[in-house]
Amino acid sequence: MEPLTTDETRSVVLQATTLNAQKQHHDAIRLIQDNIKRFDPDLRFNGLKEVLRAAEALGDMPLAKTIAREIAKEFPDMPSIQPYLK
Repeated sequence: MEPLTTDETRSVVLQATTLNAQKQHHDAIRLIQDNIKRFDPDLRFNGLKEVLRAAEALGDMPLAKTIAREIAKEFPDMPSIQPYLK
């Protein structure tokens, strides 16, 4: 599996953002999860944040907590993930 370029990664994140805006949260989650291992590492956070948004919208607290813990590995003090780390 080849890594995505920066532009390709941005495109996937933008697609997920659009899906979230259209309330197609399951599709947004699936899109990111299917591609995150190939993401440009510098944009991985952006993908995780879209999954967190979708999980929050769906009320999927187990997924939100899992994603928050993943984000915390790189950004432990991020305010938006703090409620999920308790």
